[in-house]
Amino acid sequence: MFSRISKAVKAFRERRFVIIFSENEGEADLAIPAQEIVAESILFAARVASGLLCLALPRERLKELKGEFRP
Repeated sequence: MFSRISKAVKAFRERRFVIIFSENEGEADLAIPAQEIVAESILFAARVASGLLCLALPRERLKELKGEFRP
């Protein structure tokens, strides 16, 4: 398990996506640090994965952007 976590941390440091798989839900998510997002990252995620693009933000920043909060 530790090996997988350290590989994920390494991938994040190298500005690469990490696949997070949920056995309970039978689905996977692509994750990348938000500060590393560029147009190519969004295009890759849209092309390879299907579903929602989500971004985790502090509530204060979300209010500044006038975004909608979804838990």
